[in-house]
Amino acid sequence: MLDEFFRGPTPAERALGLERIDSGFTGYSNLSVEEGIAHLYLVGPCASNGATYTIAQPILANLLPFPEIDYVKIYDEAGTTENPEGPDSSIPRVPRAVRADEGDPSRKAERAPGWLAQAGAQDDPMLLRLCE
Repeated sequence: MLDEFFRGPTPAERALGLERIDSGFTGYSNLSVEEGIAHLYLVGPCASNGATYTIAQPILANLLPFPEIDYVKIYDEAGTTENPEGPDSSIPRVPRAVRADEGDPSRKAERAPGWLAQAGAQDDPMLLRLCE
């Protein structure tokens, strides 16, 4: 299933408007399942660019139906994921937040726990770039 995903749509599927959402990742190096947790290691640079639909959704949708998989931990090419321990699913995270209204990646904010970062006043919205 993962091999087919990273091959992308066939010419006929592309003609119908289908495209692969890969968030910058070009493939995977390893998939293992231990105690109900699938560990998937992706290859390539994360580039979700703040998208709400990312590579995580199709991966989770295709791996979670397997009866031996309860959770999926997706790692970036550096081997990191949001929550490496414990019984839950997890995605890679780029530890950098930028102003949503400026899109300037040189403006950094402190890392915040969880999947949301916010710095400064409430009128200064932040966007945490996730590799979801």
